[in-house]
Amino acid sequence: MTVQIFTSVVNRPQFLELQVKLFSKFLENDYQFHVVYDNGIDKRVLKEFENVCQNNNLILHKADDSVMHKNPSTCVSKVVKWIYDELILKIYHDDICIIVDSDMFLIDKFNVENYILEYPIAGIPQYREHVKYISSQLIIFNMEEIIKIDKNIDFMDGTIENQHVDSGGATYYWIKKNNINFKEISIVYPTHFNDIELQDPSITNGINFEIHGDIFLHYRAGSNWFSKWKENRDPLIEKEKIFNQIMDIILDNDNG
Repeated sequence: MTVQIFTSVVNRPQFLELQVKLFSKFLENDYQFHVVYDNGIDKRVLKEFENVCQNNNLILHKADDSVMHKNPSTCVSKVVKWIYDELILKIYHDDICIIVDSDMFLIDKFNVENYILEYPIAGIPQYREHVKYISSQLIIFNMEEIIKIDKNIDFMDGTIENQHVDSGGATYYWIKKNNINFKEISIVYPTHFNDIELQDPSITNGINFEIHGDIFLHYRAGSNWFSKWKENRDPLIEKEKIFNQIMDIILDNDNG
């Protein structure tokens, strides 16, 4: 089985290059990597993404204009929904599929077939009072099982039962309707990587790194949605420097 990996991009093609290197180093399954963009992307940056895709045999997809929205959370929700409806359901419905944020990086050995074997879906749980849903940041779909249960999954943000939910919030309805027991991917906020301090607010501005399931490093806000989102560099310059140090260490490590 070939695992299908999907990420959506808007800027920072260097992140995509790192994702490619890390999946190649650590993922123990055959896989195909897909990159999705929309008309909101800067044309010069798109050319850089096209080069990364061409050099690494990635499949580049253009989402339709319906995904564009001024609200970053809504835009992400629409892109995830488009990937699921137009690519996963129509083409890759027999495969294990992963949707991953563009600033999420695999940092240890990972066999996704074994990981998802007994579950229809895996993801990061989010809670808003009684509303429990799966964040769109990282979702693993066991499509053969999902098709058996209910293929109709919504990923939109908004308000659910008087609770504000972020991207992926509408998965609450699917989970509730079908009594889904999904594999929960844990979140921790590391204070250090080796001897590198990771939670200095003067460096991270409170947007601290996350580790998911002990195997994914989440940069967080990597698209600069809170600032000048078309910029290729992070306005938190020192955070980017720390991240580059971490990536150099992980890529140079012989474990993988």
